[in-house]
Amino acid sequence: MVDADTVIHQLYQTTRAISKDLNQRFEPEGLFSSEWSIISVLRKRGPMTQASLAGYLNIEPPAISKTLLRLEEKGLIKRETGSSRREKLVSLTALSAEKYRQWENIIAAHHADLLREIGTDDLEHFVSVLAALFKNTCRP
Repeated sequence: MVDADTVIHQLYQTTRAISKDLNQRFEPEGLFSSEWSIISVLRKRGPMTQASLAGYLNIEPPAISKTLLRLEEKGLIKRETGSSRREKLVSLTALSAEKYRQWENIIAAHHADLLREIGTDDLEHFVSVLAALFKNTCRP
């Protein structure tokens, strides 16, 4: 029987390894996995407020502000005042749209390498276990 410490340690190690591998693949593009997650969400969902983006990605507001600043400096996103002066609406720039397909190819190769030789049934079970873990972390 596997103990809880082993499970959690393996989960942390795996997520760190996934991020490290993706960061290495994105390095020639000058992009980080944390930046990609924001770009990907904005591409799929359209412009969002900074607060909505932080909530959707489960990222603390100071951390997302720092990442958004880097993306803004790279010319990949723009932040504009929303319906209230305090609200910031985040959207992709033309430069992001231009580079998106190239980044998407990097992601596709990354995902294919990660999931190779893992059967559909195993993946479905794994997703349900991850969902249960996530649900347990969200309990008061």
